[in-house]
Amino acid sequence: MSYKALAISWKYKFMVALVYLGGISPLIYMIIHEIWRERNFQKLYGANWVAEYEKYRGSLVHAHIKIAIAVTTIILLGFVVHWLYRKTTRIKRKRREHH
Repeated sequence: MSYKALAISWKYKFMVALVYLGGISPLIYMIIHEIWRERNFQKLYGANWVAEYEKYRGSLVHAHIKIAIAVTTIILLGFVVHWLYRKTTRIKRKRREHH
């Protein structure tokens, strides 16, 4: 592998990492923010926190579904980025013909 090919490969890896991190950052923020919000409601309202949460924020089940979708999206995005990276960086070699 030449120096130029190595440099392109390094830049490509860095770009793929940035795209992945840029894609999952809002999802991670949303997950952490929602968990933090639920924890604050638990501390503030004690045993009646679920009723108060649903009064101000809406269904707790919907919030948990959003978290599950975000986690699933992070995992699937990881698989897709890995698959695309492998597909685009695979070295194409000629197959040897067996005689």
